[in-house]
Amino acid sequence: MTPLFTRADIERLLHLPVWEQAIPDDLIERHQQHRLHDFERLVRMGSPFLVLMYLGMNLFNFILFHQQLRSNDLAVMMATEAIALLLIAGGLAAAWSATLRPSFNTWIPFFYAGIIYCKLAGIILFESEELVFNQIIAIMLVTIVGTLALQLTVRSGLAGNVMVLCGFGLAMMSHKFDDIFLAGSYVLLTIFVCTFIAALQENRDRIIFLKTLMLEAEAEEIRRLNQELQQVARLDSLTGLSNRRHFDEVFSNEWERGSRQKNRMALLIIDVDHFKSYNDHYGHPEGDECLTRVATALASVMRRPGDLLARYGGEEFVVLLPETGMEGAQDVANRLLAAIDALDIPHQNSSVARHVTISIGLSVMQPLPGINRQILLNDADTALYRAKRMGRHCIVSSAAFIDPADEHGTKAFA
Repeated sequence: MTPLFTRADIERLLHLPVWEQAIPDDLIERHQQHRLHDFERLVRMGSPFLVLMYLGMNLFNFILFHQQLRSNDLAVMMATEAIALLLIAGGLAAAWSATLRPSFNTWIPFFYAGIIYCKLAGIILFESEELVFNQIIAIMLVTIVGTLALQLTVRSGLAGNVMVLCGFGLAMMSHKFDDIFLAGSYVLLTIFVCTFIAALQENRDRIIFLKTLMLEAEAEEIRRLNQELQQVARLDSLTGLSNRRHFDEVFSNEWERGSRQKNRMALLIIDVDHFKSYNDHYGHPEGDECLTRVATALASVMRRPGDLLARYGGEEFVVLLPETGMEGAQDVANRLLAAIDALDIPHQNSSVARHVTISIGLSVMQPLPGINRQILLNDADTALYRAKRMGRHCIVSSAAFIDPADEHGTKAFA
């Protein structure tokens, strides 16, 4: 599948100014999945810590302000903190929900603002100025956690902070705390700083996402190049057939498989007759064209996916036929011979015919453990040599059926 954005496209985005580095529409869904993955990891790792931190902060408040927590203030503290704890529990439940988690940027600001409203209720209702001041500090801490730690987008963080500022405006009108306006300035400054840092984090996240895509594009390019190199390493550059190296690998694997399954195997070695004379008369370019046409004709005969046709070297080709006996191998050989004859490529310097012809040496063998596959190759080569001695343009078969009880085996030529 061709990627919508190439490495060059991503590099161009990374070199744009920060304010122009928007995620393209085609990548928005993937970027959201990237952020969701980070949020899921944060929920798994941070949920217990968040609950323990909130409970620890409340325990600290009860220990530190136990003298100020009397009747009315104690009731306010218990009520507001209980509601805040319920909001935290609800937020965590939503974060663990597979249905609600993908939209965390939408609902988290409401939970986050709701927790701060609980603190603002304390500012309005507390009689002790120490408790009011402590609530302001808590609001600043919750603002930092809500804006930065939860990995909200800047837009979502601003939405929560606007709700916070509206609530804080109501608290400031209560005039219960002499320095309420100064405290409001600190809260406003905290919101401004957190929003600025959140913008930097969002930009960094965007850059990491784009660089991740670029690394994936590079890895895909490397995989593609490796596949091409492997393909090139297995193919003959002139004919497009498998080369000798690939043939040797397949031959070894098929020999082992045939040895385990006790299936016979056929091997054909094909030689273009008087090819040196063809090159001398017509020239090397025409010789290359001749080999290419011969290779195409031979390939047209191959029918089974497991059969292998390869260029063995020069004007020689080899055909490997796993799970094939003598009759099947001879049928393939006859069709190979007929396919080359049908080409009718002129060859004036041939002593065999007026067109290009081939000679085929054929051998069949049953692979057995401990028997070297070179025996099959040597037998086919010997059969090819006999075909040349018999006048070329023919097929000579050599059957070497190795019996485990017969150390030397038996051979028969036809």
